[in-house]
Amino acid sequence: MKLLADMAAQLRAGEGQVKGDPFGLGTVLGQGDASPHAFGLAITNALYQRYGGSGAYRAFAQDQLNFALGANGWGSSVEPADDYTANSTLAFALAAAGR
Repeated sequence: MKLLADMAAQLRAGEGQVKGDPFGLGTVLGQGDASPHAFGLAITNALYQRYGGSGAYRAFAQDQLNFALGANGWGSSVEPADDYTANSTLAFALAAAGR
């Protein structure tokens, strides 16, 4: 199925990116936010497996989810939460300011 092949290609590209990334992120850091990309790779793997793909990318996807939830160079998740650490991030401050 072409969809599964395309998903696998995205996951392979992410795995390739990790090899050269000091943060272990499966996408190139740039002007955008890293966490949505990491979440996207984890979700892509979940969908890939759900619709018939193998578990070959399971560990990679878990690492991406861990990155997004705080196992990263900053030691903090940038996703909104009820704790002080998450609420003190720049992303939260900008969201609260309506930007």
